[in-house]
Amino acid sequence: MIKEIKSRINKPVFLISAVAGGILWFFCNYLYSTYRLKIAGFLMFPALCTFLFTVLFLIIWISSVVTGSFDKKNHLYTSIWGMLKYFSLSIVIIFFLSMLLEYLYELNPNQKITEPTSYIFVIDESASMSSNDPNGLRYNAISEIMNSPENTLPYMVYAFSSESRILRDMGYLTSNEEEIPINCDGATSIRETTLRILQDYKDKKWSGGKNPKIIFLTDGFATDLDNGFLWFKGNVPEFNTALEEYSKLGISISTVGLGSVDKQLMRKMAETTGGTFISINQAEDLADAMNTAATSYSERNLLSIRYMKHLNMLFGCLRVLFLSLIGLTIGGLLAFAYMDNASIPLILISSAISSVLGSILFELGIQTGVYQSILWFLLWILYASTLGYSYPENSILGSSHMRISSKRIQTSGYHIKKGQELRNVNIKL
Repeated sequence: MIKEIKSRINKPVFLISAVAGGILWFFCNYLYSTYRLKIAGFLMFPALCTFLFTVLFLIIWISSVVTGSFDKKNHLYTSIWGMLKYFSLSIVIIFFLSMLLEYLYELNPNQKITEPTSYIFVIDESASMSSNDPNGLRYNAISEIMNSPENTLPYMVYAFSSESRILRDMGYLTSNEEEIPINCDGATSIRETTLRILQDYKDKKWSGGKNPKIIFLTDGFATDLDNGFLWFKGNVPEFNTALEEYSKLGISISTVGLGSVDKQLMRKMAETTGGTFISINQAEDLADAMNTAATSYSERNLLSIRYMKHLNMLFGCLRVLFLSLIGLTIGGLLAFAYMDNASIPLILISSAISSVLGSILFELGIQTGVYQSILWFLLWILYASTLGYSYPENSILGSSHMRISSKRIQTSGYHIKKGQELRNVNIKL
Protein backbone atom coordinates (compact mmCIF):
# COMPACT_ATOMS: atom_id res chain seq x y z
CA MET A 1 0.00 0.00 0.00
CA ILE A 2 1.21 3.49 -0.83
CA LYS A 3 1.14 5.82 2.16
CA GLU A 4 0.42 9.51 1.94
CA ILE A 5 3.67 11.51 1.90
CA LYS A 6 3.75 15.07 3.22
CA SER A 7 6.52 17.58 2.67
CA ARG A 8 7.70 19.61 5.63
CA ILE A 9 9.98 22.57 6.25
CA ASN A 10 13.63 21.61 6.54
CA LYS A 11 14.23 23.13 9.96
CA PRO A 12 17.92 22.13 10.28
CA VAL A 13 18.84 23.92 7.05
CA PHE A 14 16.75 26.96 8.02
CA LEU A 15 18.42 27.26 11.42
CA ILE A 16 21.93 26.59 10.08
CA SER A 17 21.54 29.23 7.36
CA ALA A 18 20.14 31.82 9.80
CA VAL A 19 22.96 31.26 12.29
CA ALA A 20 25.50 31.38 9.46
CA GLY A 21 24.12 34.77 8.38
CA GLY A 22 24.58 36.13 11.90
CA ILE A 23 28.13 34.80 12.18
CA LEU A 24 29.07 36.11 8.75
CA TRP A 25 27.91 39.57 9.81
CA PHE A 26 30.75 39.74 12.34
CA PHE A 27 33.32 39.12 9.60
CA CYS A 28 31.63 41.57 7.22
CA ASN A 29 31.38 44.25 9.90
CA TYR A 30 35.09 43.86 10.67
CA LEU A 31 36.02 44.14 6.99
CA TYR A 32 33.73 47.14 6.54
CA SER A 33 35.11 48.98 9.58
CA THR A 34 38.71 48.24 8.60
CA TYR A 35 38.66 48.99 4.89
CA ARG A 36 35.75 51.38 4.28
CA LEU A 37 38.08 54.36 3.88
CA LYS A 38 40.59 52.41 1.79
CA ILE A 39 38.22 50.78 -0.70
CA ALA A 40 35.57 52.58 -2.76
CA GLY A 41 32.01 51.94 -1.64
CA PHE A 42 30.91 50.53 -4.99
CA LEU A 43 33.57 47.82 -4.53
CA MET A 44 33.33 47.31 -0.77
CA PHE A 45 29.59 46.61 -0.67
CA PRO A 46 29.56 44.01 -3.50
CA ALA A 47 32.58 42.33 -1.90
CA LEU A 48 30.61 41.93 1.34
CA CYS A 49 27.52 40.61 -0.48
CA THR A 50 29.65 38.19 -2.49
CA PHE A 51 31.41 36.95 0.65
CA LEU A 52 28.03 36.34 2.30
CA PHE A 53 26.68 34.46 -0.70
CA THR A 54 29.84 32.40 -1.25
CA VAL A 55 29.86 30.95 2.25
CA LEU A 56 26.07 30.50 2.31
CA PHE A 57 26.06 28.59 -0.98
CA LEU A 58 28.56 26.07 0.35
CA ILE A 59 26.73 25.74 3.68
CA ILE A 60 23.32 25.23 2.02
CA TRP A 61 24.80 22.73 -0.45
CA ILE A 62 26.34 20.62 2.31
CA SER A 63 23.29 20.94 4.58
CA SER A 64 20.81 19.91 1.88
CA VAL A 65 22.90 16.84 1.06
CA VAL A 66 23.22 15.83 4.72
CA THR A 67 19.49 16.25 5.38
CA GLY A 68 18.53 14.29 2.25
CA SER A 69 16.86 17.17 0.39
CA PHE A 70 19.44 17.38 -2.38
CA ASP A 71 18.06 15.59 -5.47
CA LYS A 72 20.67 14.31 -7.90
CA LYS A 73 17.85 13.26 -10.26
CA ASN A 74 16.86 16.90 -10.62
CA HIS A 75 17.03 18.03 -14.25
CA LEU A 76 19.21 20.98 -13.14
CA TYR A 77 21.83 18.65 -11.71
CA THR A 78 24.43 17.24 -14.09
CA SER A 79 27.53 16.66 -11.99
CA ILE A 80 29.63 18.25 -9.28
CA TRP A 81 31.32 20.27 -12.02
CA GLY A 82 27.92 21.54 -13.06
CA MET A 83 27.32 22.66 -9.46
CA LEU A 84 30.63 24.50 -9.48
CA LYS A 85 29.55 26.27 -12.67
CA TYR A 86 26.32 27.39 -10.97
CA PHE A 87 28.41 28.49 -8.00
CA SER A 88 30.87 30.53 -10.10
CA LEU A 89 28.19 32.13 -12.27
CA SER A 90 26.15 33.06 -9.19
CA ILE A 91 29.15 34.77 -7.59
CA VAL A 92 29.63 36.88 -10.71
CA ILE A 93 25.93 37.81 -10.78
CA ILE A 94 25.87 38.81 -7.09
CA PHE A 95 29.03 40.88 -7.34
CA PHE A 96 28.09 42.87 -10.44
CA LEU A 97 24.44 43.35 -9.46
CA SER A 98 25.34 44.68 -6.00
CA MET A 99 28.11 46.81 -7.51
CA LEU A 100 25.69 48.35 -10.03
CA LEU A 101 23.04 49.09 -7.41
CA GLU A 102 25.58 50.55 -4.97
CA TYR A 103 27.04 52.72 -7.74
CA LEU A 104 23.59 53.99 -8.71
CA TYR A 105 22.75 54.71 -5.08
CA GLU A 106 25.93 56.74 -4.61
CA LEU A 107 25.50 58.55 -7.91
CA ASN A 108 24.42 62.17 -7.72
CA PRO A 109 25.44 64.35 -10.70
CA ASN A 110 24.35 67.52 -8.93
CA GLN A 111 26.40 66.92 -5.79
CA LYS A 112 29.58 68.94 -5.44
CA ILE A 113 32.21 68.63 -2.74
CA THR A 114 32.08 71.78 -0.62
CA GLU A 115 35.52 73.02 0.30
CA PRO A 116 35.83 74.15 3.94
CA THR A 117 36.25 77.81 4.71
CA SER A 118 37.69 77.26 8.21
CA TYR A 119 38.58 74.54 10.70
CA ILE A 120 37.35 74.06 14.26
CA PHE A 121 39.40 71.49 16.18
CA VAL A 122 37.56 69.96 19.14
CA ILE A 123 39.97 68.09 21.42
CA ASP A 124 39.13 65.61 24.19
CA GLU A 125 40.92 66.40 27.47
CA SER A 126 39.14 63.86 29.69
CA ALA A 127 40.99 61.75 32.27
CA SER A 128 41.27 58.77 29.94
CA MET A 129 43.57 60.78 27.67
CA SER A 130 46.29 60.44 30.30
CA SER A 131 46.75 56.84 29.16
CA ASN A 132 45.75 57.12 25.49
CA ASP A 133 47.72 60.29 24.65
CA PRO A 134 49.92 61.22 27.62
CA ASN A 135 52.37 63.18 25.45
CA GLY A 136 49.74 65.47 23.95
CA LEU A 137 50.22 64.35 20.36
CA ARG A 138 46.68 65.57 19.65
CA TYR A 139 47.86 69.17 20.10
CA ASN A 140 50.91 68.58 17.91
CA ALA A 141 48.61 67.19 15.21
CA ILE A 142 46.80 70.53 14.98
CA SER A 143 50.07 72.40 14.43
CA GLU A 144 51.22 69.85 11.87
CA ILE A 145 47.98 70.16 9.90
CA MET A 146 47.86 73.96 9.95
CA ASN A 147 51.58 74.35 9.17
CA SER A 148 51.08 72.48 5.93
CA PRO A 149 51.49 74.77 2.88
CA GLU A 150 48.11 73.60 1.57
CA ASN A 151 46.26 74.89 4.62
CA THR A 152 45.78 78.64 4.51
CA LEU A 153 42.43 78.72 6.31
CA PRO A 154 41.62 80.29 9.67
CA TYR A 155 41.07 77.88 12.57
CA MET A 156 40.12 77.73 16.22
CA VAL A 157 40.43 75.13 18.98
CA TYR A 158 37.94 73.90 21.56
CA ALA A 159 38.78 71.52 24.38
CA PHE A 160 36.31 69.50 26.42
CA SER A 161 36.12 67.17 29.39
CA SER A 162 33.41 67.73 32.02
CA GLU A 163 32.93 71.15 30.42
CA SER A 164 34.01 72.74 27.15
CA ARG A 165 36.22 75.79 26.66
CA ILE A 166 37.87 77.76 23.86
CA LEU A 167 41.65 77.29 23.68
CA ARG A 168 42.21 79.42 20.59
CA ASP A 169 39.94 81.97 18.95
CA MET A 170 39.22 81.84 15.24
CA GLY A 171 42.05 83.28 13.20
CA TYR A 172 44.86 82.60 10.79
CA LEU A 173 48.07 80.83 11.77
CA THR A 174 50.71 83.19 13.15
CA SER A 175 54.44 82.84 13.65
CA ASN A 176 54.20 83.03 17.44
CA GLU A 177 51.48 80.48 18.22
CA GLU A 178 51.26 79.67 21.91
CA GLU A 179 51.78 76.04 22.89
CA ILE A 180 48.68 74.42 24.33
CA PRO A 181 49.39 72.84 27.75
CA ILE A 182 48.53 69.15 28.14
CA ASN A 183 45.46 68.55 30.26
CA CYS A 184 43.83 65.21 31.13
CA ASP A 185 41.05 65.45 33.68
CA GLY A 186 37.29 65.07 33.99
CA ALA A 187 34.48 63.35 32.09
CA THR A 188 33.58 63.21 28.36
CA SER A 189 30.80 65.72 27.71
CA ILE A 190 30.19 65.21 24.00
CA ARG A 191 26.58 66.35 24.04
CA GLU A 192 27.25 69.58 25.96
CA THR A 193 30.23 70.38 23.75
CA THR A 194 28.29 69.83 20.53
CA LEU A 195 25.48 72.11 21.73
CA ARG A 196 27.88 74.74 23.06
CA ILE A 197 29.80 75.07 19.77
CA LEU A 198 26.55 75.49 17.86
CA GLN A 199 25.27 78.11 20.30
CA ASP A 200 28.58 80.01 20.13
CA TYR A 201 28.19 80.13 16.35
CA LYS A 202 24.65 81.47 16.66
CA ASP A 203 25.83 84.05 19.20
CA LYS A 204 28.56 85.10 16.74
CA LYS A 205 31.38 84.26 19.13
CA TRP A 206 33.13 82.85 16.09
CA SER A 207 32.64 83.04 12.37
CA GLY A 208 34.16 80.50 10.05
CA GLY A 209 32.81 81.55 6.70
CA LYS A 210 30.17 79.77 4.66
CA ASN A 211 31.27 76.18 5.31
CA PRO A 212 33.19 75.70 8.57
CA LYS A 213 34.49 72.18 9.21
CA ILE A 214 34.75 70.64 12.68
CA ILE A 215 37.33 67.95 13.47
CA PHE A 216 36.05 66.28 16.64
CA LEU A 217 38.52 64.03 18.52
CA THR A 218 37.63 61.78 21.45
CA ASP A 219 38.84 58.56 23.06
CA GLY A 220 35.72 57.47 24.93
CA PHE A 221 31.97 57.32 25.33
CA ALA A 222 29.75 60.29 26.05
CA THR A 223 29.14 60.65 29.77
CA ASP A 224 26.32 63.15 29.28
CA LEU A 225 24.06 61.04 27.05
CA ASP A 226 21.66 58.38 28.28
CA ASN A 227 22.53 54.77 27.60
CA GLY A 228 20.39 53.07 24.99
CA PHE A 229 19.75 49.42 24.17
CA LEU A 230 18.73 49.51 20.53
CA TRP A 231 19.08 53.21 19.89
CA PHE A 232 22.03 55.53 19.67
CA LYS A 233 23.05 57.05 22.97
CA GLY A 234 22.77 60.31 21.08
CA ASN A 235 19.24 59.66 19.91
CA VAL A 236 17.63 62.38 22.02
CA PRO A 237 15.58 65.19 20.47
CA GLU A 238 17.84 68.06 21.54
CA PHE A 239 20.99 66.37 20.26
CA ASN A 240 19.37 65.25 17.00
CA THR A 241 18.02 68.73 16.38
CA ALA A 242 21.48 70.20 16.90
CA LEU A 243 23.07 67.83 14.36
CA GLU A 244 20.36 68.64 11.83
CA GLU A 245 20.96 72.33 12.42
CA TYR A 246 24.69 71.88 11.81
CA SER A 247 23.79 70.32 8.47
CA LYS A 248 21.42 73.13 7.51
CA LEU A 249 24.01 75.76 8.41
CA GLY A 250 26.61 74.08 6.20
CA ILE A 251 28.83 73.03 9.13
CA SER A 252 30.19 69.50 8.74
CA ILE A 253 31.61 67.43 11.60
CA SER A 254 34.29 64.82 10.96
CA THR A 255 35.02 62.62 13.97
CA VAL A 256 38.23 60.85 14.99
CA GLY A 257 38.03 58.02 17.52
CA LEU A 258 41.16 57.07 19.44
CA GLY A 259 41.05 53.60 20.97
CA SER A 260 37.74 52.39 22.43
CA VAL A 261 35.06 54.91 21.45
CA ASP A 262 31.34 54.92 20.76
CA LYS A 263 31.64 54.26 17.03
CA GLN A 264 27.90 54.42 16.45
CA LEU A 265 27.70 57.89 17.97
CA MET A 266 30.79 59.06 16.11
CA ARG A 267 29.36 57.84 12.80
CA LYS A 268 26.05 59.51 13.50
CA MET A 269 27.66 62.87 14.24
CA ALA A 270 29.76 62.65 11.10
CA GLU A 271 27.38 61.21 8.56
CA THR A 272 24.38 63.28 9.66
CA THR A 273 26.33 66.49 9.05
CA GLY A 274 28.23 65.37 5.96
CA GLY A 275 31.56 64.51 7.58
CA THR A 276 33.38 61.22 7.99
CA PHE A 277 34.42 59.01 10.90
CA ILE A 278 37.97 57.71 11.29
CA SER A 279 39.02 55.19 13.93
CA ILE A 280 42.61 54.72 15.09
CA ASN A 281 44.23 52.66 17.85
CA GLN A 282 47.30 54.68 18.77
CA ALA A 283 48.09 58.36 19.32
CA GLU A 284 50.95 58.24 16.81
CA ASP A 285 48.36 58.09 14.04
CA LEU A 286 46.49 61.19 15.19
CA ALA A 287 48.09 63.62 12.74
CA ASP A 288 47.25 61.50 9.69
CA ALA A 289 43.77 60.71 10.98
CA MET A 290 42.92 64.33 11.77
CA ASN A 291 44.30 65.48 8.43
CA THR A 292 42.14 62.91 6.64
CA ALA A 293 39.13 64.01 8.68
CA ALA A 294 39.79 67.62 7.71
CA THR A 295 39.71 66.83 4.00
CA SER A 296 37.07 64.07 3.83
CA TYR A 297 33.30 64.09 3.54
CA SER A 298 30.64 61.45 3.99
CA GLU A 299 29.53 59.36 1.04
CA ARG A 300 26.03 58.00 0.63
CA ASN A 301 25.94 54.20 0.59
CA LEU A 302 23.46 51.39 1.15
CA LEU A 303 24.70 50.48 4.64
CA SER A 304 25.04 53.78 6.49
CA ILE A 305 23.16 56.83 7.69
CA ARG A 306 22.13 58.89 4.69
CA TYR A 307 23.18 62.53 4.51
CA MET A 308 20.60 64.19 2.28
CA LYS A 309 19.25 67.72 2.28
CA HIS A 310 17.02 67.02 -0.70
CA LEU A 311 15.31 63.94 -2.17
CA ASN A 312 15.66 62.09 1.13
CA MET A 313 12.43 60.12 0.67
CA LEU A 314 13.39 59.12 -2.88
CA PHE A 315 16.70 57.69 -1.74
CA GLY A 316 14.96 55.95 1.14
CA CYS A 317 12.72 54.15 -1.36
CA LEU A 318 15.73 53.36 -3.55
CA ARG A 319 17.54 51.81 -0.58
CA VAL A 320 14.57 49.54 0.14
CA LEU A 321 14.27 48.59 -3.53
CA PHE A 322 17.98 47.91 -4.08
CA LEU A 323 18.48 45.95 -0.86
CA SER A 324 15.36 43.91 -1.64
CA LEU A 325 16.63 43.06 -5.13
CA ILE A 326 20.00 41.98 -3.75
CA GLY A 327 18.39 39.83 -1.05
CA LEU A 328 16.00 38.19 -3.52
CA THR A 329 18.88 37.44 -5.90
CA ILE A 330 20.98 35.90 -3.13
CA GLY A 331 18.06 33.79 -1.93
CA GLY A 332 17.01 32.78 -5.42
CA LEU A 333 20.48 31.64 -6.43
CA LEU A 334 20.76 29.58 -3.24
CA ALA A 335 18.09 27.36 -4.80
CA PHE A 336 20.87 25.88 -6.96
CA ALA A 337 22.65 24.82 -3.79
CA TYR A 338 19.47 23.29 -2.35
CA MET A 339 18.67 21.47 -5.62
CA ASP A 340 15.01 20.53 -5.10
CA ASN A 341 12.36 21.51 -7.66
CA ALA A 342 9.48 21.59 -5.20
CA SER A 343 11.41 23.92 -2.88
CA ILE A 344 12.18 26.56 -5.53
CA PRO A 345 8.85 28.47 -5.20
CA LEU A 346 9.15 28.43 -1.40
CA ILE A 347 12.76 29.66 -1.52
CA LEU A 348 11.88 32.48 -3.92
CA ILE A 349 8.77 33.61 -2.04
CA SER A 350 10.41 33.46 1.39
CA SER A 351 13.50 35.27 0.07
CA ALA A 352 11.34 38.03 -1.40
CA ILE A 353 9.40 38.48 1.84
CA SER A 354 12.46 38.43 4.12
CA SER A 355 14.44 40.74 1.82
CA VAL A 356 11.68 43.35 1.63
CA LEU A 357 11.06 43.10 5.37
CA GLY A 358 14.76 43.43 6.20
CA SER A 359 15.18 46.36 3.81
CA ILE A 360 12.21 48.26 5.23
CA LEU A 361 13.33 47.66 8.80
CA PHE A 362 16.84 48.80 7.88
CA GLU A 363 15.67 52.05 6.32
CA LEU A 364 13.15 52.88 9.07
CA GLY A 365 15.65 51.97 11.77
CA ILE A 366 18.40 54.12 10.28
CA GLN A 367 16.05 57.09 10.08
CA THR A 368 14.86 56.68 13.69
CA GLY A 369 18.30 56.20 15.23
CA VAL A 370 18.53 52.45 15.75
CA TYR A 371 22.09 51.14 15.79
CA GLN A 372 23.23 50.52 12.23
CA SER A 373 25.10 47.40 13.33
CA ILE A 374 21.95 45.82 14.78
CA LEU A 375 19.96 46.57 11.63
CA TRP A 376 22.71 45.17 9.40
CA PHE A 377 22.96 42.06 11.60
CA LEU A 378 19.20 41.48 11.20
CA LEU A 379 19.37 42.12 7.44
CA TRP A 380 22.14 39.54 7.00
CA ILE A 381 20.14 36.92 8.94
CA LEU A 382 17.05 37.55 6.80
CA TYR A 383 19.16 37.36 3.63
CA ALA A 384 20.69 34.06 4.75
CA SER A 385 17.62 32.23 6.13
CA THR A 386 16.69 29.55 3.59
CA LEU A 387 13.34 27.78 3.65
CA GLY A 388 13.14 24.49 1.77
CA TYR A 389 11.28 21.19 1.99
CA SER A 390 12.43 17.88 3.38
CA TYR A 391 10.72 14.51 2.70
CA PRO A 392 10.40 11.34 4.76
CA GLU A 393 11.50 8.20 2.95
CA ASN A 394 8.73 5.62 2.46
CA SER A 395 8.80 2.17 0.98
CA ILE A 396 6.31 0.10 -1.00
CA LEU A 397 6.02 -3.40 0.49
CA GLY A 398 9.65 -3.34 1.58
CA SER A 399 10.96 -2.60 -1.90
CA SER A 400 12.96 0.44 -3.08
CA HIS A 401 12.28 3.86 -1.51
CA MET A 402 9.99 6.39 -3.16
CA ARG A 403 10.44 10.16 -2.78
CA ILE A 404 7.38 12.20 -3.80
CA SER A 405 7.14 15.93 -3.41
CA SER A 406 3.36 16.27 -3.44
CA LYS A 407 1.37 16.79 -0.32
CA ARG A 408 -1.33 14.33 -1.24
CA ILE A 409 -1.51 11.13 -3.27
CA GLN A 410 -4.65 9.33 -4.39
CA THR A 411 -4.48 5.81 -5.80
CA SER A 412 -7.15 3.75 -7.49
CA GLY A 413 -7.53 0.57 -9.47
CA TYR A 414 -4.36 -1.28 -8.52
CA HIS A 415 -3.37 -4.86 -7.73
CA ILE A 416 -0.18 -5.60 -5.82
CA LYS A 417 1.37 -8.95 -5.19
CA LYS A 418 4.58 -9.52 -3.33
CA GLY A 419 7.53 -9.54 -5.68
CA GLN A 420 5.51 -8.07 -8.57
CA GLU A 421 5.60 -4.62 -10.09
CA LEU A 422 2.99 -2.02 -9.31
CA ARG A 423 0.47 -2.19 -12.12
CA ASN A 424 -2.63 -0.40 -13.25
CA VAL A 425 -1.96 2.53 -10.94
CA ASN A 426 -3.40 6.00 -11.37
CA ILE A 427 -1.59 8.69 -9.41
CA LYS A 428 -3.08 12.13 -9.17
CA LEU A 429 -0.88 14.93 -7.85
